[in-house]
Amino acid sequence: MSSNDSITSESEPAETIIVSEIEYKLEKPIGVFIPGIESQDISICQELFAKLEHFKQETTTLSTVENNKELLNQSISLWNELWQMANYANQEDTHYFDIYRGVVVKIFMDINETDLFNNDTDFSREKFFDYLDLLNRHGIQQLAMSSSTNTLADVIIESNMHRLLYILSTLCDSVVFIDSDMNNKYSLLLNVMRDYVGKQLQSTTFESSTNEKLTPLYQCILLFLWHLSDHTIVVPYLLHAGYGKNVIEWLKHLTLTDAVRQPVVNIVFNLARHDDGADELNKYEAIQTIKQMEQSHCVRERTILLLNTMILALLSTPNQIKADPTGTNAILDQLLQIAINASTAEKYRCNGFHISEPLVVLVKLFVDDITFDYVMNHAKTTPPSNPTSTVKLFSNLLISFYATLPEKNHLEQFTFIALSNILWSISFHEVYHELLTQHTELMNIMQNVALYESELIIEQYVPRSMQNVKKAADGILFNLGLEISVASRALPYLFTEQQHRQHQQQKKPLVMLSYSHTNSSFCDKILELLDQKADLLDIWIDKRFCKSSGDVWESIARGIKNSDLIICIVSSEYLASKACRQEVIYAKDRLNKRFLPVYLGRPEISEWLDIRLAEYKYVRFQNTHLPLKEDKVEEFLSTVIESIPPEYQPDTNLMGTHHRSSPIFDQTITIEIIKSDGNLATLKPTELIDKRNKSVLAWTQDDIYDWFAQHDICPYIRDMYQFKTGAQMIAYAECVKDEWQKQYDRYAPRYARRYPHKELLEHEFALFISALRQLSGRCILFLSSGDKTL
Repeated sequence: MSSNDSITSESEPAETIIVSEIEYKLEKPIGVFIPGIESQDISICQELFAKLEHFKQETTTLSTVENNKELLNQSISLWNELWQMANYANQEDTHYFDIYRGVVVKIFMDINETDLFNNDTDFSREKFFDYLDLLNRHGIQQLAMSSSTNTLADVIIESNMHRLLYILSTLCDSVVFIDSDMNNKYSLLLNVMRDYVGKQLQSTTFESSTNEKLTPLYQCILLFLWHLSDHTIVVPYLLHAGYGKNVIEWLKHLTLTDAVRQPVVNIVFNLARHDDGADELNKYEAIQTIKQMEQSHCVRERTILLLNTMILALLSTPNQIKADPTGTNAILDQLLQIAINASTAEKYRCNGFHISEPLVVLVKLFVDDITFDYVMNHAKTTPPSNPTSTVKLFSNLLISFYATLPEKNHLEQFTFIALSNILWSISFHEVYHELLTQHTELMNIMQNVALYESELIIEQYVPRSMQNVKKAADGILFNLGLEISVASRALPYLFTEQQHRQHQQQKKPLVMLSYSHTNSSFCDKILELLDQKADLLDIWIDKRFCKSSGDVWESIARGIKNSDLIICIVSSEYLASKACRQEVIYAKDRLNKRFLPVYLGRPEISEWLDIRLAEYKYVRFQNTHLPLKEDKVEEFLSTVIESIPPEYQPDTNLMGTHHRSSPIFDQTITIEIIKSDGNLATLKPTELIDKRNKSVLAWTQDDIYDWFAQHDICPYIRDMYQFKTGAQMIAYAECVKDEWQKQYDRYAPRYARRYPHKELLEHEFALFISALRQLSGRCILFLSSGDKTL
């Protein structure tokens, strides 16, 4: 969020007060008499004043662009000289320092009115760092002084710093930063600004109705930090300078007025938009601090309250947000409303927010299907929204930002990436497929991006919650059944068909690892274990087969297709990843592959994963940052072997010396459920044969639809559960065997959210459960530890 965006706001928010007060002070002369400074008969500053007077005459009118650039360059050089002369000034010189400082500031303001900085970003960047070098050269000592201003030179230097910080804040919005810009050259400057702000907060008494106690220099520093942190690429440098810890300490001053708190909260928000910033803020209890601030009712400014909620969303996991539902719907309403308003506003900005800012929050929140459903179907906006209008909003926005890609603007491209991820989330839900596929222009863009992404998108930072547009486009097309033919792409690094035939001839199963890259270190441990069985297993993992970033999904899809077993490392990050979700859906729904879930700790399992993997035996690792325990290693390797398809089982050497024999029978499944006493029971069903002499475990989705119709079960219940295999139905039947009422209580609210004008009637749900029990009753279940029947 940028402070300049809200200067024209009708509600006159707090940031307007900050900027307007600074502008007012730009026009005020110093007019200060410092006791103890004696006038000199002849000022040594007169020669510089003469140069400045001549420059003043040359700048009465602006002319060509090149001439204006030269004037600005001269003004910066003269300002540097003026600053150097501050220590030689006498009381009579202060008037001239005021005048000529005004001259060099005015030339910037006049040129800024011409849009030169917006039209020539290279020049803007060059001048920003020229001005920043001025501050770095002359401001550090002034900021580092612990005592208050007490000499004429101090007054002159500080007044120059006011103007310079304001110019830097204004110019900052036109600069395109690169990774190495804020290097060690400016680390000391960032440190002294941080300390200066902290000391001012500690020593200033803030009153409820005014911010007069706030020093003007303090205001300017915060304004500059606000604008600087709005560039996400700069955030790591601010974190290195200790701002992650310090901004939270600043927020703990509950006596701050909204005008003082406004820039601080915006800096926190900007830091939270970067993954490293979010991690750092969470180290210092940022969530608790913000909640305490809200509970104290010390914040009244509506924009700050909204920023607080967006910060909490960025710092929290989806499960944390669901666990604290207070006001969640209101937050979602506001986020969608900002996106709606900004979609038609100039430069896509509304109430101080660029449209990308609420979109990034929505990308993160959309990994939770309940939150997603609320935004799509129940959000309260003006004008009222509905699924059709919301899909249209995001689709049309993506088309608009696609048109700007050739301009290589970082913010516009970042917005396009966010919109691609939002539409990817939407495409996971079949109910919206028709709305997406009928949008021909959108589909053409997705296909174009999938093929030519590297030519369209410049490299830039994106948070963990977002994938690059290539993955998003591939994901959207895959979910809609419109994926581009492999023949149209060059795929030099895939597990080729020839390799696959060779693998089959060797009679070794191919095991694929599916994981979130956040968990790469643990995945490496698992890979090392599997490599020990390289004579028995072939292993597919993206880091070995996806050498090019161009066609990752095609390569992964080929790996899934060729695999005999998929080991998915399930963590909270895995559950939040759209790419991982797509891998599971493709492997299970389209190819009915075997899975071995490996759980890291106890993540709250999302419904989309639970419904697909509930039937499989799993392994759980705790304390994954520590060396793996030997008993867990043996359990894991044993379970891998047990999960291998039966055609590989006759080779007794496959078991190795560490593992007991555990045959796997064709057309059977292994289920782990929690019994009423809280203990796990592993159940092995025998083969199920329906009246058409077809194994229930071999049922396709068509067979499942027939079963629902045969038992006259409400089709909305069928669509809500989205069973893909008969095995999933049997696994779920065991989960609800004794406590179906709890399942009704769990699914009734979801049903209401999915179908707003319908109610899940208890007798209809009971009919569904009864039919499931009959289906399950045709299967004799045995405990894996013996032949005792449940």
